[in-house]
This record gives sequence, C-alpha cells and structure tokens, in this order.
Amino acid sequence: ELSFPWSCWYSDSHRRRSAERISWYNMPSVELAKETRKAALRAAEIELETAQWEGDEADQAAALAKVGAARLSVKKVEQATSALQEAYDLYVEMADQEGQVTAQVGLAAAEQASGNSAVALKAAESARKLAEQAGQLSKAIEACNVAMEAAFALGKPEVAVRFAKEALMLRRRAGNAQEVITAEREIVRACLRAGDSAGALRAAKKACARMCEASDWQGQASMLRTAAEVHLQLGRADVARQAAEEALEVLKAHGALQTSADAGPLRSIVAEAFVAKGEEPPMSGARAAALGALGQLESALKTQQHGAIKESTRKLEAAGAYTHQDIALVLGPVAQNDPSAAAFIRRHMPISTVSEDPATNAQVASLRQFTAEPPRGETDKVKWVQTMGKITLSYDVDGDALTEDAFDVQLSIYQLQVSVNGKKLTSMSGQLAGNVDFESSWWKLHKEEARIRTRGVDSDIKKLTLVVHLTKQLHKAWPRLWYKEKAEMAKMEARGHFSWTEEMHAASQQATEKATLKKLSVGSPGTDGKLASPLAAPSGRFTFAPDDLCVALAVSQTDTAVIVSVHFDAEAISVAQETIALEELLAADIGEETVSIFLRGHEQFPIISGNLARPISPELASWRLTNSDAFRSRQREPSAPAPTLEVRLEKGSSRGKWPTVFTSCWQHRLMLKNYDELEELQYFLQEDEAARKTLAEKEANPKKPKPSDEEGGGDGEEATGADDDAAELAEMEALRGAVLTDAQREDLRSRLAAWRPLRFEGLPGAKLIGRSDLELQDGTFSIGVTGVVDEITKRTGCAGNAQWNSALGRYSYVR
Repeated sequence: ELSFPWSCWYSDSHRRRSAERISWYNMPSVELAKETRKAALRAAEIELETAQWEGDEADQAAALAKVGAARLSVKKVEQATSALQEAYDLYVEMADQEGQVTAQVGLAAAEQASGNSAVALKAAESARKLAEQAGQLSKAIEACNVAMEAAFALGKPEVAVRFAKEALMLRRRAGNAQEVITAEREIVRACLRAGDSAGALRAAKKACARMCEASDWQGQASMLRTAAEVHLQLGRADVARQAAEEALEVLKAHGALQTSADAGPLRSIVAEAFVAKGEEPPMSGARAAALGALGQLESALKTQQHGAIKESTRKLEAAGAYTHQDIALVLGPVAQNDPSAAAFIRRHMPISTVSEDPATNAQVASLRQFTAEPPRGETDKVKWVQTMGKITLSYDVDGDALTEDAFDVQLSIYQLQVSVNGKKLTSMSGQLAGNVDFESSWWKLHKEEARIRTRGVDSDIKKLTLVVHLTKQLHKAWPRLWYKEKAEMAKMEARGHFSWTEEMHAASQQATEKATLKKLSVGSPGTDGKLASPLAAPSGRFTFAPDDLCVALAVSQTDTAVIVSVHFDAEAISVAQETIALEELLAADIGEETVSIFLRGHEQFPIISGNLARPISPELASWRLTNSDAFRSRQREPSAPAPTLEVRLEKGSSRGKWPTVFTSCWQHRLMLKNYDELEELQYFLQEDEAARKTLAEKEANPKKPKPSDEEGGGDGEEATGADDDAAELAEMEALRGAVLTDAQREDLRSRLAAWRPLRFEGLPGAKLIGRSDLELQDGTFSIGVTGVVDEITKRTGCAGNAQWNSALGRYSYVR
C-alpha cells in the first residue's frame, strides 16, 4: 500500500493519474518561488513517494533532487545532503550528465551550509566544470556563487574574486545584459571583501560603462558611489569628489536627486573629500539642511525625545553633505556629558556607520542592521527599503490639506490595507511578500515644507508622504514587496483551514485572528516619546540576557581577517524572535583595537568584549547570521545546527596570522548545560503530585455502580455499567502505578536540593563579566563581590569598616 493518504486517487484511469502526478511534480518549484518552504518540502516528499510507487528511476532522481533542495531551504542540512547524494548516485547510474550537475551543485551548497567550506569549494569547482561541459550555464553560475561563499569562509578572498570573474564570463556567454551588470557588481563586492581596492575600482569602472550602455542610470550612480568611497579610503580625495559629483549629475539628469537613497551619501563623500584636503566644505542648501538637522538632533538627544530624534536623523540622512568632524563637534559634547545619549548614538547609528569616539578620537563602526538583497525598490509609485529585520514603505500623497485622521491603515500578519477618506489606496494595499509582526509595526504621515514656482510665482506647499514601517517576523530578505503576482495562488495565510481535532481548531482560530486586518497605530512605539530599551520588562529587568541565548563563543583568524562567532541555542533564539526582531536585539561596536558584541539595551553586560592585539579597519567590519555545526552538541535539539552570529573584522596593515587575537577579553556567562536535569526532576515531582491529587479525589468520591436488572436496568445498561466499572478500575490502577514511592520521592527531592547550575565553557583565557542580578549560589556571584571590593580598595586605598573623618565631618573609607 502507499504510505500517503492520497492512494485512492491512483485507482482511477492512467490519464487522471498522470494529471495528478504532473500537478504534484510542479508543486515544489512553485512553492519554493513563493517561499512557502515547508509546503514545498511536503510536496516534494509526496512527489518522491509517487515516483517510488511507479518505479521510474528518472522520476525518483528528479524527486530526490527536489527533496534535497527543499530540505536545504528549511535548514535540514544532513537530510538534504543524504537526498542529494542519492539523486547523484541515480543520475550516475543513468549516465544523466545534466542531472549530475544539478545534484552536485546542491551538494556543494549543502556542504557550505553545514560549515564544510573546504569540501564545498571542491564540490562547487567540480560542478562548475561539469556544468560547462553539459552547456548548463545557469548551473555553472550557481556553482561559482557557492564557490565564492566557500572561498570567503576559508579566508581565500583571491579565490572568491576568481570565481566572481568566472561567473561574469559565463553570464556574458548567456547574452543577458542585466545578468552581466549583476556579475560586475558581484566582482566589486568580492574585491572589496578581499581588500583589493584597485581591483574593485577596475570592476566598478567596467560596470559603469556597461550600465551606461544598458541605460541603467541607477546602477551607474550606485557604482560611481562605490568608486568614490574606495578612492576616499585610499586618500584620493580629488578623484573621490569627482566620482561623487558625476554620480550626483546622473541622478539630477533623471530627476532623482531628491528621491534617490544614494544622493545623501554622495553629498557626504564630497564634503569628506574637502575635509581630507584640509578645506572647509562649501555651504550649499543640502549642507545647511544637514547642519540644521544635526543641531535638532543635539537638542533632541539632550531632552531624549524619541520622535524628534527619529525625525532629525531622517533629515540628516536625506540631506547628506555632513562629515564625521561635524558629528564629533556637535554630538561629541552631548555624549561626554550624558552617558545615556552616548549609548543611544551607539545603539541607533546605521549599519557600519563610522563615527569618532570623542574621548579617544578613534574610529568606531556600529553594526546595527543586516543588509538584504535587494536593498530597495519601487512598485507602483511605492518606494521601499529593507533590511533583514524590517521594511519601510513610503508613498507621496496628493493634497497638502490631508491630516492623519483621513487615513485608515490596517494590517494583519500578511496583508496591508490603506484607505484615504474611505477610499482604498490600491498602490499601498495587498498581500505582502512575507509575514510581519503587528505589535512592532507603525505608520506616520510626514509633512515637509516645500516651495514651487507656478507661472513665475513662488508658493509654499506641504509635501505629504505616507510612511509605513513593518517589522518582519523572520530574519530574511524579501525578493519583492507584494506577494501576489499574475497567475499565483492566494497566500497560505489567506486560505481556509479545516480542523480535524480540537487542537487544530484552536490553532486555526489563532491563525484566523492573526490574519484579520486590524487598525495600525500612528507613530513609532514608545511611552510618551521617551526612549526605552526594547528589552525592558515591566519589572525593570531585561527580558533576555546573553545567558538565556548563547551556548558558545569562538574566535578564528585568517591572514586577512578575524572572525568572532556567537553561537545561539535554536529554541531560545526562536522564542526571542517571537518578542523582538533579531535586528533589534543584536548589536556590535567595532573600534580600531576593540570589539564589543552585545544585546541592545544590555550594553553594560556584553556577550563578548575585548582589546585586539593589533589594529583593524573598523570601516570594513561586517556581520551576518548563519548556521554552524561547530557546537551542535550544545543545542537542546541537536538535530539542528546552531544559529550563529559571525562578526568579521578586516585586518589593517598587520596582515598574516597573529600570535594572539586579544590582549584582554571579557565574556558573559553562557547558558546552562544541565538544565535538562533540573527540568526532568521537576517534571517527575509535578507528575507525582498531580497523580496523588487525582487519586485522592477519586477515592474520596467513588463512582456509584450502574443499576442491575432487578432494579430496573436492561441487559444493555448492565453491559455498559460493567464496562464503565472496568475502565474506572483500570484508571485507578494506572494512577496508583504513577504514584512514586516515598523512597523515590525522597531521592528526587534530595537530587533537586543538591542540583547546582553548570554552564557551558566559554573562550579559553577570557574573564567573566560580573552582574548585579546573579543568583547567590552561582559561582560568579563571589567573583562580582570580589571585583567590587577590589575596586573600592583601589579607589580609597584601604579596606575594612568606615571610620570617622573629622576633616570631612562624616564616616569615610578614606584615611
């Protein structure tokens, strides 16, 4: 018999069976395109069972390849590798070269996902050669992409650049101009990651020429910006300014000077170029607006008004034309006088923003956002920008007299609907490409004064922009803004659910509630506009701490970079994601000789913090969330790899292997490794207590027997009563069997009393960071007390009880 419930379908004619089979065979690729990966996996497995039932080896191999791809998409790496290997073996037996290429590329990707970068690199190289021989250019390009990632992971940037160039050649052979432009961009990124600035400049120059030929003015401006940034880093201020000004001219020629996200940074490059030559940046309208926004940001930081800070930051980024000197001069004094303002600046600066520490004049890169591809787009006049954790929509509204009361913004887990004066705004309404978190999403109506000239007469107007900020449920990039394209099915959340059990009915009701449109609040979350930590609980304690999430820390290095890895427990990080986006949770500050990785709102107790043995280039620091098998054994569910935050620090002039990475290092305590023992002891005691209580209630209130025939009961009733009595006796016996003996209970209680927390080991040689809220029995409590005593002794020059100081007129530790 078939092992799936659709076996009855295959008892009909061959025509119907073939039609159903074709439907299921097409399902995996469709579902993967719509990113419903679990559904794709189920469909692929059904396809595999169908092919096995029919005994067709070719179909089995194709289905196994799809199952492997689907499992890889849901992070089931080991199972994916097994399926892909089976597919590859079948293709070898059938001498199917195209199938071998598909399976081998998948195997290379699986090895890279499992952290076996060396194996992945070899497999990808082999797959690329085989794909070229078979004329499968698209598969050869995929193999090159896998090889690039593997090479970077192995610390071989020159190999990654070589594969990027090979991918460019393959795209040229394919004859797709847009794909060629994409490959040029990949080469620029690869060269920058490899530290090959000259190569990046050459690639950017070629990319600009091709984009000009393809009339891709946006890409041309983006590449000119890249070239300007590289020239500025190399100290070529004049060339950097020339490239930035050329990019601004391109944007101006296409009327995008006020709307392009590149315009602000390009103006800042021009200003930085003047400063690099010891000159004052010329005063322009944009620079005047930037300095004004900096002044507003200074005032907002002093008063800690969240709304004003967000608005002034937005104006600053839009205007550009400011320098790091401007930031240090204006915000430096605020940060020095107010530690909370300094923490806010570190916490809310954009990704890889390089600022100056006012105390040391050293550069500090603040990592706060995870870049997503594509980073921005425009759909039906709706502009959107995204990171891995959030996506922001903006739409220019006609009519300067409208107020927020005219707008009705409703949101569900998968759908957005906007109405203006009761009329649905089609451009801003639809099913979203991914699911969002309703509680942390918001919208606002932005008003900006503008002046227009009509028939030679200047007039002031208010430019209105509707801004909707959505927090993603999952840490991932969206390929587009809206979900539904032509010929696509409705999103899974929009379909009905049939419930077979009460549990399914409850889950269905909960899903229906989340899928129901609800009115979205105006303005960003906060209390009376005051700044608040996203992790602060009502009790004042933080909801999450590093020892709730982290199972391991690791540090490695290549000739060009240092990689600091923080390994999380998959279950714990999943629970955290239900409350807060990972992008709002994780943060890192990178200095020239320092690194600090922490949870936002928990800066005083970082996950890891240290002083580097040699200087690095903070402006080139990057990070990513990935998976690793290195500490799979520490997972509560070891079948899945550990979610891992990797922070990559590019070495400066001191390349090559360092004798040691840190001169001094501190780390937070990690998760408990014997929590399962505590959970088991508590579970047995609780189950025993529940069984005793139920048994006592039943013995105190015995069930009355059913009436016999003599008392008026029939034969059927007598049989039913006997069955009920037997069931009652069986239940009583089961309860008595579940009750522990006194010796067993005493043993469990003594083991529970003797239980002490044991934590995972951290980095060798790292010191433990003390906390004020540690448990008394925790081994680090005494360390914290000792640290406080030592600090007081060092500061006062004495220990012991305070004594009367006549000069001070009070008791004092100072002698």
